[in-house]
Amino acid sequence: MWLSLPVRLTLTVVALLVVTISLTLSVSHRVAVDTLAEQRDRGAQGTFSTLSVSHAGELRGLRGEDVAEMRRAAQRLVTDATTGVRALAFHDATGAVVVEAHAEDAAALPPLTQLPSALVEATAPEGARRWAGPVLFGGRAVGAITLETRDDLALRLKPRLGEANLRLGLLVSVLGGLLVLFVSRRSLSAVPALSRAIEQVRQADFSVRVPETGAHELRHLAVAFNEMSRRLELFGQYTNPALIRALIQDPDLAGPGGVLRHVTVVFSDMRGFTRMSASRPPADVLRQVNLYFHLFERIVLDHGGHIDKYMGDAMMAVFGLFDSPLPDLHRRLSDNLPVPYSQQAVRAMLRARDAVRVVNRYIETSATGAALTPEVFGCGIASGHATAGNLGGEKKKDYSVVGNIVNLAARLESQSRKGEVLIDSHTRRNLGPGGVVAPRPAVDLKGFDRPVVPYEVLSLEADPHADVAELRVYLRGVFTEAFVHRALLRGDALVTADDVRNATARLHAILDAYEPVIGLVGQETGGTG
Repeated sequence: MWLSLPVRLTLTVVALLVVTISLTLSVSHRVAVDTLAEQRDRGAQGTFSTLSVSHAGELRGLRGEDVAEMRRAAQRLVTDATTGVRALAFHDATGAVVVEAHAEDAAALPPLTQLPSALVEATAPEGARRWAGPVLFGGRAVGAITLETRDDLALRLKPRLGEANLRLGLLVSVLGGLLVLFVSRRSLSAVPALSRAIEQVRQADFSVRVPETGAHELRHLAVAFNEMSRRLELFGQYTNPALIRALIQDPDLAGPGGVLRHVTVVFSDMRGFTRMSASRPPADVLRQVNLYFHLFERIVLDHGGHIDKYMGDAMMAVFGLFDSPLPDLHRRLSDNLPVPYSQQAVRAMLRARDAVRVVNRYIETSATGAALTPEVFGCGIASGHATAGNLGGEKKKDYSVVGNIVNLAARLESQSRKGEVLIDSHTRRNLGPGGVVAPRPAVDLKGFDRPVVPYEVLSLEADPHADVAELRVYLRGVFTEAFVHRALLRGDALVTADDVRNATARLHAILDAYEPVIGLVGQETGGTG
């Protein structure tokens, strides 16, 4: 049966603690027994030495008073519980017992058949230890002493073992706790990082990775998580993370029937794409289109927009789709006040137009061969209410917007000439008083009953040149070495780091010298009319 890592870790630590405590107590018990036995033997030897020295003369003379003194000494030792002596006998030179004393739980000591030449341990009944040794006087044996002690180590050892076991138990518990802490921290160190990474994925951040370290299972989990993140990041390139976050935070956005939103829709299309695609290799066409889409994507996202879809050489973007609805939207619309995301949509397309012009000048002045050619775009923008929701079947869905303004933005884009940004009257009112536009003659658009007046956007400032410095600063942040390497030089063989740095520097030099081309004929401010 497979057990989880925490359970296995706990069982391992518990088993380790049990084995450690058992071994420790066993060793402690053995050491304590040996120590106490050694102390007992030394005590018996000390008692024998004292008695043999004190009573050697008495054993030699064996007068009446000498025997009485020996009897009193023997009785004192036997009755004193602290000595551990339970029987004592003094023997004469023949081994016969001269004086003998014993406790109630002991038997009388027998005579010796032969005097021992040294202190030796003799055979004793169960629960006792017995020693016999000579008593010397003038270097000659004048008798012997037999000493019997209680062998009650278990009783004497119990309090000592209790104290020792308590100390050892505390020590082992502390060490075990430290071991558990160390093993747990080491084994589970990846869990907090993994938890934080999972939360980032929940927020549609698929770039997160976790260290592939820790216990065996956690390491495999980290590897699997990183592989999942890489795949999600790959899939995320086909789905806007902002869309994923919005749907996670508000699932009703994908509900049946969709939701009605006030948005600004942008269509942009490359001019001359049919001619270019018919005369150049498909790989060059793909590189050319992706170069410009790199720019458009970065600029649209920087200005709060959502790339709805790419359609060959065309792009559709939506602004305001995932913004929190403005609490005063109706008042702004009725009073012709600017709507922020409409202004951002126009600003994004103006900056994209300038970015394309700078890149085109780089292509014109660089040895790119036939791989890249300068191309231009037209753009149409319309604002109003549209229905946002799922489009598609069970297996493939797009989250997009449908409605009259989507069609209007597409039709305006088809009317735009090279480099023009055309807007409808609703977007024009949302530009604010600083916007500079030029009205175009009314045109009949397919699907619309009345003629529509397009407006070409010239600038978002009353002074068209007021934001040139800000434009250069912004585009310098767009024209990074990463952009140059991934988009501008992508496909070139043997691109080196020096090539990327040189190309980036040349692109920045062109940007520093760039002056936006602003038409000033037939202009009017965006907030009038």
